[in-house]
Formats: sequence, structure tokens, C-alpha cells
Amino acid sequence: MGAKLKISSAGLDLLKAYESFNPDVYLDQAGKPTIYWGHLIRAGERFNHTRAEGDEILTQDLGWAEDCVNAWVTSKVDLLQREFDALTCFTFNAGAKPFQTSTLRFMVLAGKKAEAAEQFLRWDKEHDAKTNRVIESMGLKKRRTAERALFLGLPWSPP
Repeated sequence: MGAKLKISSAGLDLLKAYESFNPDVYLDQAGKPTIYWGHLIRAGERFNHTRAEGDEILTQDLGWAEDCVNAWVTSKVDLLQREFDALTCFTFNAGAKPFQTSTLRFMVLAGKKAEAAEQFLRWDKEHDAKTNRVIESMGLKKRRTAERALFLGLPWSPP
């Protein structure tokens, strides 16, 4: 079916609008050392602490999300570049397993792209460690609205 795709500059623009860039090492929400656009630092890695290096590492880090969307969607149905970009941004944020088992993916596979677009909006919850409850996240709500817009070819706004 579809050819293997890579995220475009439009997809990268959306991703960067919703991910924070930090040239210094910091601890993520799970307490793991992280740098740049959310890159988890592996033992022995060294960094120049530049935006250019951060962008290059982001492109490498996105590979697994692109591979997931290519394997689980584009190998079965054709996607427009903007649809691939939105699904890759979603997968990069939500994770491989959630995307693989999502109604979003199944709707795309069924050719129900309008219904699939609405599924982005359902993924606006996060776990609150303080209360041990699942709560609505305004940040995720904005991100999912932007991913939906990109998927549909509509304009979107940065947060």
C-alpha cells in the first residue's frame, strides 16, 4: 500500500510548538535525565547543548514513532502527509502501545478519517500523581486540537 513516510516540516513545527526545548539536562516527570526536546539520556551520551544538535536528536528520536505509523497504518492504507504528521506527533507523545490499540488507528484503517480525526480529542487526560487520579489536561487538550487540525488540513495555533 503506502510508501514509508517521514515527518515533514509542518509536523515538526507542531511537535516543537507543544514540546519544550531545553539545552540543559533536567529531570523529566518520571525523574529521568532528559535534554532538548524530551530526549532521554542514555549512559555515555555527551552533548554540545546547541539548538542544532537538539533538532538533530529530535529527528532521530522521532524514528520510532514514524516506524510505528508506517508499520501499523501506511503499510495498510494510504495517508496524506498531513495525516501521517499528525499521527506521528500523537504517537510520539502518547506512546506506541496506546496508538497501536487506539480507536483512532482503527478508524483510520477503516477509512473513516473524519471519525478518526475526532478521536484525537479523546486523548486529553493525564495521571495526577498527587491525587492518583486521571484528570483532564488543558495542555493535552490544546495539543490534541492542533493534531486534529493538522490531520484535517486546517490551521492550528501554538499553545
